Amino acid sequence: MNEPATKKPWYRTWWAIAIGAFLAVGIISGGVQAITGGPDRTEAKEESPVAAPREMATPEPAPVTEAPVEDAAPASDLAARTHQEYLNAWGASDLIELAAADGVTKPIYAITEWEDMYDGTIRVYVQETIDKPTAQEMGQNILSLTAQNVPDLETVVIRGADGVDVNVFG
Repeated sequence: MNEPATKKPWYRTWWAIAIGAFLAVGIISGGVQAITGGPDRTEAKEESPVAAPREMATPEPAPVTEAPVEDAAPASDLAARTHQEYLNAWGASDLIELAAADGVTKPIYAITEWEDMYDGTIRVYVQETIDKPTAQEMGQNILSLTAQNVPDLETVVIRGADGVDVNVFG
């Protein structure tokens, strides 16, 4: 006559449904943010109040005395020497002459600047976007043509117009 009351399964209780709804909202909003790139952080920064800096008493700096520099080392001329030796190897007075030269397949003529980076390393700027294999070939070309007369050159860094550096080691 009296039948025992049937117990609801746990997934049908009010607290299980609330937790499931909370998790679903979190997953959906996380997915939307991942797809759209996330919330706009600049708006949050503009809306947040910024406290004004406090004025602080600044102590008087102690007088600085510098020792005179007597034997300052001269600035490195590795890039200038490499550039000149490279021109000599091609028999040219300027790299633009190589634009129409036979056998020049790389954009050597597009080199705009030679820069000293640190001991044994120079950076060569190319005004064209070049891929990594082309940059590596250009660096190897510079190293091989100048190795005999510029023995302290160890690394050439080729930077294309896209700003990507490719290191070529000698």
